[in-house]
Amino acid sequence: ISLLSHKVSSGQEIIVFEGTDEFRRYEESLYYSFRNDELVRYLGISPQWHEIVGEKLESRLLKIQGQKRVHMHALAHALAPSQRSYAARTKGLATIRANNLISTDTNNTVILHDRISIRSFVEPMFVVEIVNKALAKNYQNYFDFLWQRSK
Repeated sequence: ISLLSHKVSSGQEIIVFEGTDEFRRYEESLYYSFRNDELVRYLGISPQWHEIVGEKLESRLLKIQGQKRVHMHALAHALAPSQRSYAARTKGLATIRANNLISTDTNNTVILHDRISIRSFVEPMFVVEIVNKALAKNYQNYFDFLWQRSK
């Protein structure tokens, strides 16, 4: 993966973040990069996310989300209490639906307007961010299709 991490002339960028500390730094920078009123799609969610980011960082992220009014739609294989709690703390900004086609909670894909990030919650933990608007749009369409068919 590290061999793929480079910029190309097309404007596409692939960045790899490895380890818990890098994951936390990435997550905070991601929240700061959200646009006001943006819809962020989560294809799979993991209760391990809460353990990794910890209470302090999670509170900061919730504050950023609230200030920017970032809406989150998440699809999960099954919902854990920590995920329900997070959604409740967003005061209506996060909605989670279950779909048994979604993979287990060991990984997920976050879909924004211009990028996706693929995360692994098992050791060695990593995030691969791919900045590519066309790819992001394709993932948005796929997510929206699943979202409409989920409860």
